[in-house]
Amino acid sequence: MINEVVKKLYICKIIHNIVSGLPVVCIGVFLSLSFMARSSHAVAGPDPDNIIVRSWNTDSGLPHNEISAIIQDSEGYIWLGTPAGLVRFDGVRFAVFNRWNIPVLRESKISSLYEDIYQRLWVGTDGGGLYSIDKGKWKRYGSEEGLKSEHVSSVTGDWQGNIWCGTELGLHRFDGEEVTVFGLDEGLADDIITAVAVDELGRLWVGTMWGGLARFEGSLAQKYGYYEGLLDERALSILACENSRIR
Repeated sequence: MINEVVKKLYICKIIHNIVSGLPVVCIGVFLSLSFMARSSHAVAGPDPDNIIVRSWNTDSGLPHNEISAIIQDSEGYIWLGTPAGLVRFDGVRFAVFNRWNIPVLRESKISSLYEDIYQRLWVGTDGGGLYSIDKGKWKRYGSEEGLKSEHVSSVTGDWQGNIWCGTELGLHRFDGEEVTVFGLDEGLADDIITAVAVDELGRLWVGTMWGGLARFEGSLAQKYGYYEGLLDERALSILACENSRIR
């Protein structure tokens, strides 16, 4: 496991826009070689003089050099989403999961990743719907289960165990039994969903392509746009920070 190999792991994603408009992501894994505190004060971060930076690409075993999503799960594995499949990294080897070796997976282009409170991994794809992985067992959720679109741009979960995913045809909530779709009628200014995140207070934040940011409390959304101080109403990503701040 990665947690058994390093004292502390930092992941840095540097995103560049290229001429074609596709994001190229470079992944750096920073291993702190001097992590133990030398005093009673908390350690804020690694000493820059004791950091090793290493990078990986297709020559190292990755199926693609473009990374669209990245998380570390509760067991310490690093999961990567690429246009050529889902990748699990244990610190030494890459294991690739795609539609050639996972029969239920209809699309290898991975767009988003999330681990829920039950330690299930959720995988959003660009055209193949949403998948859950529970103890190695894959399950698919698509139009048959109520998704209005199988292009899943983002996925997250709330404190109640609901799974939320964004598509270009609205926000979807899956409670384990049925899918509920939220769109313009529920207060969203745009139903092209680009990002979802839950803050420390359990509030759901939703980014849209052209309608700014929305905060859900209950079943209705409160919109944040130009008039609330946004410089651009294209909210392409959301980061839930400490003290319930959103970036």
